[in-house]
Amino acid sequence: MLLKNPLFWSLLHHAEKAQFLPMYARKDLDGMESLEHGQPNVRQTGWGLFMKLLDSHKGALRCLEVKNDMSLSHVQSITPILPVLSSAVLRSARVEPDISVQGAMW
Repeated sequence: MLLKNPLFWSLLHHAEKAQFLPMYARKDLDGMESLEHGQPNVRQTGWGLFMKLLDSHKGALRCLEVKNDMSLSHVQSITPILPVLSSAVLRSARVEPDISVQGAMW
């Protein structure tokens, strides 16, 4: 699944190599420039995709809080990508230098 791949979420990160990638992925990328490096429009679009993903799963995440079983399939669909997303989003949001990309985060 594409959304579980940390390399896909590196599109949120401004640097040449995203620090949240596992070591094996960073070694495989030696000498390769990331797609988003120097591409604020790509990062803005990535943040838009992330926001859409959150909007589409908002109800499922609320069900986790109240332990409601009605949206169990939605919860199961987003649960595998949460570890990857948490690292990618937190790290990328914290170090983003471009104001236009920062605006797309909110």
